[in-house]
Amino acid sequence: MSILTEPVLMLNKNWVPLDTCTVASSFSKIFSGTARFLDVEDYTLHGVESWLDLPVKAGMPALHTYRLEIRVPEILILRSGMAPRKKVMQFSRRNLMRRDRMTCQYCSGRPGAAHLTVDHIMPKKKGGKSSWANCVISCMKCNSKKADRVPDEAGMALRMRPEMKLLYPRAPRKWTEPYEPSWSPVFKVGAEGVRPSWMEFLAQKEVLAST
Repeated sequence: MSILTEPVLMLNKNWVPLDTCTVASSFSKIFSGTARFLDVEDYTLHGVESWLDLPVKAGMPALHTYRLEIRVPEILILRSGMAPRKKVMQFSRRNLMRRDRMTCQYCSGRPGAAHLTVDHIMPKKKGGKSSWANCVISCMKCNSKKADRVPDEAGMALRMRPEMKLLYPRAPRKWTEPYEPSWSPVFKVGAEGVRPSWMEFLAQKEVLAST
């Protein structure tokens, strides 16, 4: 991934998470005067000139021009107080992969995307729908073993979801249930794209729903 396409967390003027944008887009917002960068080391806000003056320390990602070395931003603060827009999480194979962490929900195997499939808990032939609540990611071996049966008929069981156990500690029946994830900046970029500096701005339930 190019540095210019890496994600930057966008907060409104009240420091509430709204979305993510790319590094390239974040600089466009800074130059237009609609936002400022947050220095995650000391929480100071910066416009164009002061940001360019910040030193790039060892290990920090940076943009390089003919004359300048520019620190790559991690968090952008918009000057407006716009509220987060409610977004519907599109049901798709890609988003199922994200929700289920590229992990077979029967054997916990992680053979890679090319060897993972979408399994209908209640098979389509028995009226099962393609939905968040009825679909999980499965490896080809487990999908073949289950075939057109429900897990109990195949002698199989869905794996426990740590996030569901944490959310419903007194309801064990929910611990293996598939769920519709809530949209959040974390879900959009995937857990691997989340920067440590973002975490204090993201609600716990958003993180749980997205990892």
